[in-house]
Amino acid sequence: MACPIPLAYSKKEDIMKVKIKDVKSGLGLNKEEEEYFNNILNINEDEEIELDELLDETNDMEDTALADSMTNSYTSELLKWYGEDLHRVEYMTEAITELGANDGFSALSGGQYLYHRERINEAQHKIITYLEELLDQVATCLECGEEYLDERDIQLCDKCVNKFDLDKLFNDHDSKKIDALDFNEQKNIREQYRK
Repeated sequence: MACPIPLAYSKKEDIMKVKIKDVKSGLGLNKEEEEYFNNILNINEDEEIELDELLDETNDMEDTALADSMTNSYTSELLKWYGEDLHRVEYMTEAITELGANDGFSALSGGQYLYHRERINEAQHKIITYLEELLDQVATCLECGEEYLDERDIQLCDKCVNKFDLDKLFNDHDSKKIDALDFNEQKNIREQYRK
């Protein structure tokens, strides 16, 4: 399975890094989702960050504080926001039942808060799922020990794959003489295909 975004490998640090803008691009976000993405991952788009660290930050993000910071504090702004999509009025009802809103402003602001919290949770889930899928694609090369994106059945990075006779390997695989698992698990079999 090919990874839709480039990952940078650092041998010195032995970690996989990714640029925030590449994650955003790989997620295929719409305009509203992009706003929540930017609020969840408040990091410079060109900054490289470790995949594990990015996943931890996304998992640890506090949705209530972020939703609260995104909620308007002026009635006129709240009314304008509700006017943009009349279906949002349903969130006012939720604010009354869930949050105990007991006046007009509390219902308006509470509804917007619940809306933002719901969207934040959706975006957070989307980001976490995507990052976990990326981490699942990271493999360790059997030849050099470097991490790389696992895009083939044989567990070799792009640099090391050229050390082996792939034509012979694929012919033997097609004729059922060898399986990719055998190649990956048994060094003596790998040596048979070394150039």
